[in-house]
Amino acid sequence: MDTDLIAHEILRNSDVICSLVGIFGDRILSDTGHVSRPALAELVFNDPMMLAELNRLMHPRIRERYRSWVAEALSRGERCAVLIPLLFEVAEDEEWQAVCCVYAPRHIQIERLIGRGLARPDAVKRMDAQMACEEKMVRSDFVIVNDKSETILSEQVNRVSTCIGEG
Repeated sequence: MDTDLIAHEILRNSDVICSLVGIFGDRILSDTGHVSRPALAELVFNDPMMLAELNRLMHPRIRERYRSWVAEALSRGERCAVLIPLLFEVAEDEEWQAVCCVYAPRHIQIERLIGRGLARPDAVKRMDAQMACEEKMVRSDFVIVNDKSETILSEQVNRVSTCIGEG
């Protein structure tokens, strides 16, 4: 389960759209009436108070979704993992069997954001709005370094998964 994908789904909910327009105005809407994620990002990553408002609206909904998914998976006896990029920022790190940080050096993270279409200044603002990855590493049970090939990344993921499964 990826909480970023959950957030994208929630942004399509009409009640959430109305709430967002109430907070940020209709400048966040596209021509089709949907939330323009770039317009919303432009607002919130330039104003910490607006980012806090967005987080207050979104995080409880995201949390409800992933907790429900985890409960269903566990009730079926399945192992599961949830990707939560802002895990520590939203103080959700205590409820897990294990916490794994996927680390890449800052310059690589910024280049990856640029590769997904962000301008360098916007990528830097997004990075600056989050806890430093080095701090997340210290607070995590496991660290996976994602600065090489997908093969090496996959090997690390498998090792960590095995360790957690044996724990």
